[in-house]
Amino acid sequence: MGTHIFFPSSSNHSPYTLQSTEKQRRASKEDLSGLTAEEKVERRKVRARMYNRLSRRRREQLHGDLRSDVKRMRIYKDIVDDAPDMMCVISPDIQSQVLYINKAVRKVLHTEPMRLVGSSFWDIVHADDKAALFKALTAVTIFKSARKVEPVRCRILTTYPGVFVSVRMTLAYGMQGIVCVLRHEDPLPAILRVSL
Repeated sequence: MGTHIFFPSSSNHSPYTLQSTEKQRRASKEDLSGLTAEEKVERRKVRARMYNRLSRRRREQLHGDLRSDVKRMRIYKDIVDDAPDMMCVISPDIQSQVLYINKAVRKVLHTEPMRLVGSSFWDIVHADDKAALFKALTAVTIFKSARKVEPVRCRILTTYPGVFVSVRMTLAYGMQGIVCVLRHEDPLPAILRVSL
């Protein structure tokens, strides 16, 4: 069976119309009136096998594409997990719940990532820096990606009570929440340098 290109006479057509027109064209092309009942059944079986093969090929292609997408996503996750800067995703609501945080939190805050996931981001922000951070988070949430929000400097609580690390936060609105990149620019407190 050869490949035919079908051009409808109307220029304003929907894909659905094209598909149904293609089916009508295929159905009208094959005349089964001169065949016996067994021959008609056999023809239909041949056609069904052909469509099953095409469907199987499409499914295999889809699965291959999906596998490569998952592999690519794993690579991106590995890159983010191993990045030297702390990266986290927080919910865009008033609680600012930590949804994800990378492994760099071990080096900077001396805590495990899973210990912070699910907790409020406000619990680790210094009280004097909460107003500036709240303003920046509100701007990111309201304007989404339409406006660039200036990085915010704030202090983040470490595992050691009363010991804060000064960081520069860059904020961006993402599909899963607010993406924060935290880079410590000042030298780490002595207690953190000793335990590294």
